[in-house]
Amino acid sequence: MSSVKDQWAWASWRAYLARTGDVAVAPRAGSACTWWAAVADGLNKHPMNLHSAMLVAGLLLLAGGRLDAETLSPPWARAWHYYSRQAYASRPDQDGDGLNDDEERLGLALWGLTTGADATWREPVGALDIQGWGPSGGDEGVQPVALPFAYPWGGSSGTTLWVSVNGTLSFEAGQDSSEPVPLPAASLGTQSFLAVWWQSLVLDAGAGGRIWVSHPDDETTVVCWDNLKVSNAVNASVSFQAELRATGEQIWRYRQLDDGNGAVPAAVVGLQWGQDGWWFQGNGLAPPVALRLTPLAGLSAENPDSDHDGVPDGIEFYYLKAGLLPGRPLDPALSDNPGDQDRDGLDVTQEYIHGGLNPFFWDSDGDMLSDGYETSVQLMPNIGTGIHGRDGDPDGDGLSNYLERFHRTRPRLADTDADGRTDSAEVNAGADPAGSGTVPSTKWLAPLVLTLGDPGGDGATEAYEMRLDPISGDSRGFTFQNSLYGAKQTKGVNLAIGGHYTVTLDHLGSLPASQGVADPDYEARIEGVNGTVLSVSDPKNLLGSHLSSKVFSPGVAPLDTSRTATVWVQSRVLADGTTPVIDRALVTSVDAWAAGRGTGVAALPRAQLANPGVLVLPAYTAALAGTVLPAKLRFHGVANAPGLTRHARFSAPARLFYKLPGMSGFAALAGSEIALPGASGAAVDMEILVRGAWPAGTSVTVDYVLRGTSGNVVAVQNRVRLIGLAVAAIGDSMTYGFRRRRDGTEETPRWGSPWLNYPAPQDWRNGNWADPAFQGYRGYLRSDLTSAIPWVGHPANGHGPDHCGYPGARTGNIIDALGEPSRPYPVRAVTAGPVELVVLYFIGINDLSSDRGASAIFSYWKEGLDKLLALRAGHGRTLVVALTLTRIRSDYANYSSSRDRQLRAFNNLLRAHTVNNPHTRYIVADIENVPHDSDDDGLHYMATGYQHIEQIVRQAVFQGLRLAP
Repeated sequence: MSSVKDQWAWASWRAYLARTGDVAVAPRAGSACTWWAAVADGLNKHPMNLHSAMLVAGLLLLAGGRLDAETLSPPWARAWHYYSRQAYASRPDQDGDGLNDDEERLGLALWGLTTGADATWREPVGALDIQGWGPSGGDEGVQPVALPFAYPWGGSSGTTLWVSVNGTLSFEAGQDSSEPVPLPAASLGTQSFLAVWWQSLVLDAGAGGRIWVSHPDDETTVVCWDNLKVSNAVNASVSFQAELRATGEQIWRYRQLDDGNGAVPAAVVGLQWGQDGWWFQGNGLAPPVALRLTPLAGLSAENPDSDHDGVPDGIEFYYLKAGLLPGRPLDPALSDNPGDQDRDGLDVTQEYIHGGLNPFFWDSDGDMLSDGYETSVQLMPNIGTGIHGRDGDPDGDGLSNYLERFHRTRPRLADTDADGRTDSAEVNAGADPAGSGTVPSTKWLAPLVLTLGDPGGDGATEAYEMRLDPISGDSRGFTFQNSLYGAKQTKGVNLAIGGHYTVTLDHLGSLPASQGVADPDYEARIEGVNGTVLSVSDPKNLLGSHLSSKVFSPGVAPLDTSRTATVWVQSRVLADGTTPVIDRALVTSVDAWAAGRGTGVAALPRAQLANPGVLVLPAYTAALAGTVLPAKLRFHGVANAPGLTRHARFSAPARLFYKLPGMSGFAALAGSEIALPGASGAAVDMEILVRGAWPAGTSVTVDYVLRGTSGNVVAVQNRVRLIGLAVAAIGDSMTYGFRRRRDGTEETPRWGSPWLNYPAPQDWRNGNWADPAFQGYRGYLRSDLTSAIPWVGHPANGHGPDHCGYPGARTGNIIDALGEPSRPYPVRAVTAGPVELVVLYFIGINDLSSDRGASAIFSYWKEGLDKLLALRAGHGRTLVVALTLTRIRSDYANYSSSRDRQLRAFNNLLRAHTVNNPHTRYIVADIENVPHDSDDDGLHYMATGYQHIEQIVRQAVFQGLRLAP
């Protein structure tokens, strides 16, 4: 190696390329393939951008790739472009700085491809054809062209340009040789000229050939060889042009280079000044293409760092291209090393080595992953898409590169900690994908939302990162960074309950247009969601919203990274609200008994406290229903929780009465939360009654709340949902309350098929519409259950409670109605919820008239009930009260002893029936032997009979509520 810098460069290449996995396979040492052939082959197999080829080049050279039978040093020299590297490799590089000795002495070097407006072919607007050539367009001789400016080169300047037919330009009498040779050529003496495309060419004006010159402005001249022929090549045609600028820069454009057979003719491209020069084979060009030549001044061929700023000349030459960087170019003749101005962890030389990165900008490829980070984890920092972009997943583990950074895993290792589980599997399981830590289960992970970014109050320009490092209770760390400039972004994260973390912030970078000037307004927050409770200690005011009027120069860190905050994750409630998960020292529990069931029997399963819930009822007298106990909640004590107070929180306190130990009676809740008495470790029982109306579907939640000494909520646990009772009466005319006297006089109008239009009040005789005596058993039952218990069904328009009792209905009619979308009832009635629904199922008497047997009627009856219960699923609890059929008096017109036997057999099937649906109880209201009134028709009843039925049904309801849920 010729210098310490060479040795360092080789070591950097080896270290970097050893970590990089997606480069072309390099040839073996001594391979016959050329350097560029290997690069081209690699690029065909692995499409990359221009900068990526630099890394490929380095690997090829390290592996023994050859260029013109000579390995180059340093390996990174001019790796950004093939033609530039060809020109560089044509002459020695004594100081190993990436510029050959002749380029440094000449002061003009081939940078490489140019694009955009510079690459656009100049049309001959205002152009003048150069005159004076021989009559045959001879390929020897030159013609002078006056420049509108003095072109600087070689320490002097020229105002006259000599143009040769053979594709060369000179600043003196010029050379007119038609025999191209490698440059510099001793055979040409000390001639100084530019070989734009040097070959033996023929100007044939009759065939459209032209050599023209134009001056687009006072500082630009264009010379164009347009449609010239190549000597001794049939049908060959070439078109190229050179643009010279007063700055010393040149653009060489090639539109057509065709030897007549679809290939590019051989030629020499390069330049010579005295005994110095450089060149490359012109048949390597692939039109349309444009090259940029960049002027250099004040460089030393003996010193790899001519300006003594710590960056090799050849690297600064790469960054000298105008417009390449949003900040400013780097000049190998000026001491202008910015160091790590973009604070991405890479100095200028490292930025170049890792792919010609932008040393003034932290994120060269615009994927919002810093250059330093990407190089450290084997991502290409100059490719912002595909597997190297923010959303890429090169190791196929299901985590994008952005998420790998968030979880601090390696994007190129599917199993970062080599424990046999992929990173994504460990992330999903709550384990540490970068180490050995884990949590007992995912339920011990508490969801939080991290907020970070520039609020954009005075310009949306900045991007930031937030780091969470574990103190205790967790081994995982997280790095959340912005993926957009000037935007507040959020990211969900699951932290371990009981975990303590340190929080720090850093400034990533500013919008490219800001030129590295930072305006560090930011907002940073850490908040619990979905029931997560945090304790955040922030004595240095790190978090929150921070608007600053200060502006920081490039290279200055806008944030103080020594400021920290701490976070303690205390608790969370699972998404379904049923199971509390908190720090183990703060665990509480609640037991519950539904209304009608005392504490002498088993409490409801805790898994059912929130869904389907706990039944609450109004107060009932013992005379009316025996002992109907109120609902009861038992709040268990909290051990080892000094200073905490316990509370019960109600979502709708106005709907309830409550009673605690020491209270003489029930009282209305004064607010949404009441304190539980006694020591924190003792259990407290609370009884609850319904207060006022409780419409179907109404529910009230009760939470067990722990508060700290300052009144802050530490934990919200053990959610209980209180649900009310509703009644759905489904059946035939007996549910409707049809009355007909023995003499056939009907005292209620019929409500027949299609059962959609309820009779109007004027259809009733004697104004008895609202009289419970004309509402069957329904009116009496509603009165006894109180108005707090709603009924659901077809609106009865004031004819007692709503119901689904259709005169003339048979079991099959009910089945059909449940499956007919055009009928809102009874489907709407049985799907009410959340509620404990009492289904009064009273159907089958009309099936007897068709002489169906008991088994057939029961089969239809059961099918209808099964459909009802299927519709109830997910809507709460259900109490099915199955009413047996009442005996038909023997003087009724359709009576027969056979039908009577079938009726009693059917009732026996109801009595023997059981139901096993979840959250469903089944009980029989046995009204088979309710006697008929002396004046009824023998099938239906009058007031006395319906009252008797109601008493039996009511007792069945209250008895059913006492059954185990």
